[in-house]
Order: sequence, then C-alpha cells, then structure tokens
Amino acid sequence: MNESNMSWTNYHCHTEFCDARSTVEAFVNEAIDNNVSILGFSGHAPAPFKSRWNIDPEVLNRYFTEVNRVKETYAGKIKIYCGLEADFIENSWSAHSEIISSAPTDYIIGSIHYLAKFEDGEIWAIDGPDESFDKGVKEIFGNDIRKLVKTYCNTSLKMLELGGFEIVGHIDKIYQHGKRYFDINEPWYTSLMNEVIHYAIEKDYIIEINTKSIDKLGILYPHKQFFKTLKNNRARITINSDTHDSGLMVLGMQRAARLLNEAGLTSVTEFINNQWIQCPFSEKGIITN
Repeated sequence: MNESNMSWTNYHCHTEFCDARSTVEAFVNEAIDNNVSILGFSGHAPAPFKSRWNIDPEVLNRYFTEVNRVKETYAGKIKIYCGLEADFIENSWSAHSEIISSAPTDYIIGSIHYLAKFEDGEIWAIDGPDESFDKGVKEIFGNDIRKLVKTYCNTSLKMLELGGFEIVGHIDKIYQHGKRYFDINEPWYTSLMNEVIHYAIEKDYIIEINTKSIDKLGILYPHKQFFKTLKNNRARITINSDTHDSGLMVLGMQRAARLLNEAGLTSVTEFINNQWIQCPFSEKGIITN
C-alpha cells in the first residue's frame, strides 16, 4: 500500500449538540490535524423522553445547519457527512420514528443504549455508571446476568430485523459493564453474541469496530474474539472512535486496524461519492481514493 494515499475516517462523533464537550468545528479542525479524510457526525437522535444524552428535538435543525455550514467552509480539505445515532427501544422507538426517518441524514447508526424500565417507570441505560448498571441488574433482572444478556441480544435481533439504518453501533455494548459479571469466553455468551453478529452480516449491515473503550477498558466493540467471525462471514466493517471529545478523534484506530489485519480482515466499508464501497486498510490508515 502507498502510505502517502492513506488516511483515517470516522463516522461516529458526538458534539455539544448532544452529550459531548466539543463543537462541530473543533471536530473538523482536529480531524484535519489527524489525517482524517472523511468525517461523519452522528449526534444522539432525539428520544421519546428528555435525556442528557439525546439531542433535544428543538435544536435538531440547528445541528444539521451547523454541520452543513462547516461542510461548505472546509470543502476541499475534508469530506464531511451528517448522520444520527438512533436508539432502538422495543415497541416504542427506532430509526423509523418520524423525527429520525424524516431528518436530512447521510446515514444512520442503529444502537441500543436503553433496555428496560424500573418499577417506577424510569428507563434504564445500560452504559451509564457502574452503580446504575448494577442497580438494573439487581432490580430489573434479579441479578440474573444471563437473562439480561439474552434480553439484550433478543432486542438487538429485533432492531436488526426492523432496520432503517446502515451501521450497527457497538454491537456487543453489553460487555462494557457485563465483563464484571462473566468471562468473554463463556460459551453461553459467545453463542448469544455470535447469533446477533451473524444476523447483522446476513442483513448486510455495516458493523462498526468501535474503539471508544480501548484505552480505559482495553476492549473494542465487537470484542476482538469475534473478528474471525467477521472475517469468515465476509462482514462489512468500518472503524469508528465514537468520540465525545475532539481530541480523541483517532483514538485506538491504529491498534484496531492492526488487530483486524491479524484476524485476516483487509478491507473496510467507506462512504464515498454517496455510496458505501470497500477500501483496503492497514494500521497506517485507509486508502479512500
């Protein structure tokens, strides 16, 4: 590969319009400084309730306006796209919900952050603080971690069946906190997760390799143990940092690319000229031209 033609891409970034600290323009400048040739914004789409994570419906148009502004301002320096990360909440919310499906997105990431409710009706977020996760395990699932993981996987299958998005976000996110309850190699867990991954491949979704937790927790989503499944089933993948801080634009990408190459994966799926195509990559970057 010609290293002079290599760069990084990132389709999963969150700004101050949802739960992040950085402005849209700060992300763009950081991307240019870090040899990112394609930058996609994916603010947390509005949810059917108020939250500190999701974009407020009243400011959604401002989000698109600002991304389109920097897209024009930096044309010729970097390719910019505007998407949303849509929550799937069984029987109530998905990428097909009107405010999301009617938005002027270039792409949508489908993810699960909310899984069940407490007795008082409060919805439970699976990627909050440890104590919040532990409370949900105890009060909603009676400390039955297998029941929780099975619920997560079944909900993931329903999200994949319903569709409305192009990229599957952090497909095994349940392991972020679940790893304190079980080992990644336990057969019951790998069996459930492999079913989800196989179905995502069968439905031809792009599975993101999410590097968000690689420094703090030493893990990727999906976990590297599932890379062979991706390789053997010719999965479409893309590497995203899911960053909420512009300074972490390319966090873990080189390491993730190396691990993917070691598993035999040599191409990633990139959004070029408004279509998703396969591009070669290595730990030095991606060839997108």
